[in-house]
Amino acid sequence: MAESQCWFEAVAGASAGAITAALIAAGLAPDEIQAKTDLALSQVRTRRWAGLRRLQTATGYYPSDNLRSWLDDVLRTQIKRKTGHRPNTSVTFEDLQKASLIELNIVAADLSMRCHLVFSYLETPKCVGSQKDRTADRLRCSPNPPRN
Repeated sequence: MAESQCWFEAVAGASAGAITAALIAAGLAPDEIQAKTDLALSQVRTRRWAGLRRLQTATGYYPSDNLRSWLDDVLRTQIKRKTGHRPNTSVTFEDLQKASLIELNIVAADLSMRCHLVFSYLETPKCVGSQKDRTADRLRCSPNPPRN
């Protein structure tokens, strides 16, 4: 697709697909996406028992603090590549849309409410402010559904 000058106008993903969708929406090239996806998945690897213990004390089976930090850095770096300046604050869905013109949609499950959630430029354009509202945290939410 990239060789034929054809690329995405919008992307969506859940779980690991949300990470890949975010990398596409951030404007990475296909070879960069492959390398970054491998690195992203290495951020959440865990042993079975550690994951089960984490379910009792954290927000999900997989560790996600390193993933959140890594995603935030990748998104901020990409905004700088596209616009010439690195944001001082965390990247919003609106920031990504303006920089790359690719709409990002992240799908996550809310097990408490028994529904799915969609985070996007259209639904949550300025999803930033408190730590829990950053775009990187919406991505982190997808592989780790919220607990009660």
